[in-house]
Amino acid sequence: MSHDLKKKTKIALLWSVTEKAGQQIIYLITGIITARLLAVTDFGLVGSLAIFTAISNILLESGFSIALIRKNDADDKDYNTVFLFNLGVSIVLYGILFLGAPLIAKFLDNPEITRIARVLFSVIIIYSLGIIHTTMLIKRMDFRKITIINIISLVISAGISIYMAMNGYGVWSLVTQQIIMASLRTILLWSMCSWHPTFKFNKQAFTNLFGYSSKLLAGSLINTISSYFYSFILGGYFPMRSVGHYVQANKMKNMAAMSLFNAFGSSTYSMLSNLQDDNERLKRATRKTMSTVAYFAFPVMLGLGLVAKPLIELTIGFKWLPAVPLMQLLCISGVLFVMSSMNGNLIKLSGRSEEIVKLEMTSLVVMLLFLVVAVRFGILAAVAGDAVSKLIMYYIYMKSTAKITDYNVKEQLADIAQYAVISVIMVVLLYPFKILMDNPFRLLTTQALLGIGFYFFANKYMGSPVQDEIVSTILKKKE
Repeated sequence: MSHDLKKKTKIALLWSVTEKAGQQIIYLITGIITARLLAVTDFGLVGSLAIFTAISNILLESGFSIALIRKNDADDKDYNTVFLFNLGVSIVLYGILFLGAPLIAKFLDNPEITRIARVLFSVIIIYSLGIIHTTMLIKRMDFRKITIINIISLVISAGISIYMAMNGYGVWSLVTQQIIMASLRTILLWSMCSWHPTFKFNKQAFTNLFGYSSKLLAGSLINTISSYFYSFILGGYFPMRSVGHYVQANKMKNMAAMSLFNAFGSSTYSMLSNLQDDNERLKRATRKTMSTVAYFAFPVMLGLGLVAKPLIELTIGFKWLPAVPLMQLLCISGVLFVMSSMNGNLIKLSGRSEEIVKLEMTSLVVMLLFLVVAVRFGILAAVAGDAVSKLIMYYIYMKSTAKITDYNVKEQLADIAQYAVISVIMVVLLYPFKILMDNPFRLLTTQALLGIGFYFFANKYMGSPVQDEIVSTILKKKE
C-alpha cells in the first residue's frame, strides 16, 4: 500500500468515524427527548413502516453506487445514466407505495397509517436526488464534506422534530424529521459537490454497469426486507405498544451497529478496492480490517446489551423498560450483523455480485423460518430467533468469503476470537453488579468504566496488534 493511499485512508476513516459518532450523539439526544415526550405507540406506527422508508437507504447505497466506486474510469456518462435511472426507480416505487398505503394500514389494523405512509414515503424521491453526489464524494474519499452535510441536516431536522413533539404534534414530529433531514441533505449535496446532472441517459453505460449492479441492488432489497421485516410483521401480530418497545430497542442497537459498519465499511471498501489487483496486499489489508472491526464491534455491542437497563432508565424513562430484554438480544444480533456485512463487502469487492444475492436470499429464508416458529411464543422468542438466524448467517458468510478469496474461516475466526472471548468474559463478570446496585447512574458508570478497563488491560496482557497500533498512533500525535 502506498504512503499516500494509507494516509488518505486514515484521514477518510477519521472523518467517517467522526461523522458517525456525531450523528449518533445527535440521534441519542433527539431520541431521548422525543421518547419522553411522545407515546410508545407513535414509535410503533413509524417503526412499522421502516421496511418501506429503508428503500431510500437502498438507493443511496445501491448496486450502481458500488459499481461506480469500483469502476476506476467512471465518467460523466456513467454518472448521468445512474442518476436518471435511480430517479425513475424512486418515482415508480413511491407511486406503488402511495397506492398500496391503504393495504398496509389494513394489515396493521390502523387507518391513520394511510396518511402517514403517503407523506413519509416521499423521502424516497428526495434521497434519490443526492445519490450520485454522495457516490462521488465517497469515490474521492472526501468524507469531510459528507460529515458536514450529514451533521448540519441532522441537527436542524432534530431541532424541528423536538419543537413539534413539545407542541403536541405526536407521530408527525417523527415523520417531519425524516422529510426535512432528507431535503436538507440533498440541498447541501448539490451545493457542496460540483457535479450537476445533464439529464442524458446512455444506454451503453447502463448496460455496462447493470450486470454487476443489478445483482447488488437485488441483494440490498432482500437485505432490507430481512432487516426491517420484523417490525412490520410484529405490527400485525402484537399490540402497537409492544412494537413500539421493539422499535426503540432496535433503534438503540442500530445506533451502535450501523455506526460501526458505516464507519469501517465505506472507508475501508474504498481503500481495499485500490488493492483488488494485488492479492497478497489485499489479504493483509483485509485481515487487518476484520481484526480492527472485531476489536471495536464485540465490546461495543455486547457492552451495550450489558448496560441496557440502566441506560434505558436514565435516558428514555421507565415506560420503556419492557424494551430491555429485547435490546439485549438485539445487541447479539447487532455484532453478528456487523461482521457478516464486512464479509459482504469482501464479496462485493471480488465482483461476485450474484453471490451477494444468494446470501441475502438465504438470510431471508433462514430469518423467516425462525420467525414463523418463534412468533407464536411471543415477541421475546421472535427476537431470540432472529439472533440465532444471524449466527447461522455469519458462518455462511465466512464460508462464502473463503470460497471467493484466500481468507478462510479458520483465519477469520483466529483474527476475531480474542476480542469476542474477552468481550463475553467482560459481560459475565460485570452482569452481577446489577444485583449489588440499585442506582441506575452508579450501575451504568461502574459497568462502563470497569468494562473499558478490563477490555483494555486484557488485550494488553494477551497482546493485541490492533490495540498496540491505536495506542502508538495516539502517543505519536501527542509528541
